[in-house]
Amino acid sequence: DVRHTRDDVVVLMHDAEVDRTTTGTGKVEDLSAEEVSQLRLKGENPTVSESGYVPLFGEALDLAIELDVMLYVDEKTPRSDLVRDAIIQKDALEHVLIRTDLAASLEHHAAEPKLIVMPQVKDEAELQKAATELPSLRLVETASAAVDTQLYTAAKKLGIKVQQDVFVADIPGAAGNYQPWKEYVEAGVFLLQTNWL
Repeated sequence: DVRHTRDDVVVLMHDAEVDRTTTGTGKVEDLSAEEVSQLRLKGENPTVSESGYVPLFGEALDLAIELDVMLYVDEKTPRSDLVRDAIIQKDALEHVLIRTDLAASLEHHAAEPKLIVMPQVKDEAELQKAATELPSLRLVETASAAVDTQLYTAAKKLGIKVQQDVFVADIPGAAGNYQPWKEYVEAGVFLLQTNWL
């Protein structure tokens, strides 16, 4: 999850505010990068120095390049340009999949066609628009948690795989009932995004 600071530095932070996960308070976008760097993460491991601070996106990109892995970047900032610029500056195009809305995906593609994006689509019309305007598109995310067999079928016909946030199935799954997850798979979802451990 990436957000930007007041001075346009991209950091890794799930929440819009730092209160829940750090020793600080306030919105990420209202703090400078220096202020964010001074925060300590709650639950840090004193034996691992890196576990206590909020990482910069650039640091995550460096590590992805070093380890030759791909990052799943959930773009939680309206400043897509900052995210894209950081990726381009690090020459990390093959190390990032950006999950964002369709408009930002199209913006990314117009600026750098080699960026790998996964736009959220809410219906077949948006799916078709994404497929038409993003010729290298291989994966979309549904904007709803509901099973949508019609959308999955349309995506399959276009050669596009579907990711779906299936958190609604986590509670039954935690109790040993895996049927709700199975329903997504049987309906045509390729990748299930879940919080269940």
